[in-house]
Amino acid sequence: MSMLIPPLILMLAILSCKGGRYRRFIEWGPDLAPGSFCSSRQCCPGRDDSCTVEILGSVCYCDVFCNRTANDCCPDYYVTCQDVAPVTIASCRFYGKDYDPGIVIRDNCNLCTCSLVQLFRYDWVCSNNTCLIDVQRFNQTSETLGWQAANYTRFWNKTFTDGIKEHVGIATESKAQNMSSVQRKLQSDLPTFFDSRNKWTSWIHPVRDQRNCASSWAFSTVDVAADRLSIESRGLLTNQLSPQHLLSCNRRRGQRGCEGGSVEKAWWFIKRKGIMTEECYPYYGGNTTAADQKCLANMETCPNANSSTAKIVLYVTPTYRVGENEEEIKSEIYKRGPVQATMRVPADFFMYQSGVYRHTGAEVGQSELAVRVVGWGEDADENGRKRKYWICLNSWGTKWGEKGAFRMVRGENHLGIEGNILAVHADMKRSLATHPSEGIRDEGLINIYTNKQIVVIKRPRPTAQP
Repeated sequence: MSMLIPPLILMLAILSCKGGRYRRFIEWGPDLAPGSFCSSRQCCPGRDDSCTVEILGSVCYCDVFCNRTANDCCPDYYVTCQDVAPVTIASCRFYGKDYDPGIVIRDNCNLCTCSLVQLFRYDWVCSNNTCLIDVQRFNQTSETLGWQAANYTRFWNKTFTDGIKEHVGIATESKAQNMSSVQRKLQSDLPTFFDSRNKWTSWIHPVRDQRNCASSWAFSTVDVAADRLSIESRGLLTNQLSPQHLLSCNRRRGQRGCEGGSVEKAWWFIKRKGIMTEECYPYYGGNTTAADQKCLANMETCPNANSSTAKIVLYVTPTYRVGENEEEIKSEIYKRGPVQATMRVPADFFMYQSGVYRHTGAEVGQSELAVRVVGWGEDADENGRKRKYWICLNSWGTKWGEKGAFRMVRGENHLGIEGNILAVHADMKRSLATHPSEGIRDEGLINIYTNKQIVVIKRPRPTAQP
């Protein structure tokens, strides 16, 4: 290019800088390739802001415009002004590896595409999902969080939406919150620490894993029912109960199986129709199609043809609500056993490993998780301040949290955990009516009313856990 800009135009451009402002010139463009870089920016880095000229709708600098020894052009005009193509790196780097434009990779729960983000520059453009495993929060110390986080493989690559959909399960507002709480005489002199698993040992049922099925509503209901039946029968009725029975058969009035349900409607079902044992109606969780299969409870035999508990159906009385006051909740647990609670679930809760959990600012979902509350306690934080907590059992398996349990801040209704506490009594008369009579006569120390007679049985109290 023998002549980049006519001398007259260049001279006028330079003279226009003297007043600190530029005047508009007739566009001159035969030798200029139009571009978009300058038109989207008022100035270019490192240039004299008071000395500019408009060319083809773009604002470019004129102090040493098109000097081959100076990098004075906007990138739109590199080729025209300097006769050298700009260096373009047409790739994106991720953990030391280069990827071609258009390639899509997964970064935790987000998808990233190698894209042109500016003229001559490629970079990753990613979705902005909240991930269950937050690397930044995971790297924080327990002193910062107040509890210890873990990187669970099962939750890696999962979005918060996935977590709520697959692991929570209560999407409807609880009507039980409108119920008046039961007024009872409070237990005096309650201990500082109490765990139902120590007092009633083998009568409190173990943590189970609902897997990728939003069935906390079913698990917490049948497990609280099983605990209460065991305690009130003094160890006679210790059967593990079937969440699958609820998932498959409690499908009316908005109950949606692995897509969520209501604990109040689950309790109503057990009161009216009873609940089968886990041995009789085993759990198919993790496979939504299987978990939501057609109800098999009305068949003459259990879904498990080899079950030894085929004739056992257990019942509870109507559910009742315990007051929000922590002393009322403690007294209820101490006297009668575990209760059911619901709580909102933040994204960071999925990372909980140990300690006293408190929400740390992560996104909070609208759906709620149903859990068992089995006790309480208190400890001190790093500054010596007392921290009160509830001992709760989740249904995410024993590899999550403190072997399936977690400790939640007590006395603050944190995430709503104290606002909807439900409990039931065992319906001993109806439950024992289906129990094999020989099995009843072989046990001890309690009067139980059956539909036909009073049976006096003997059974030793459980020993403490090792």
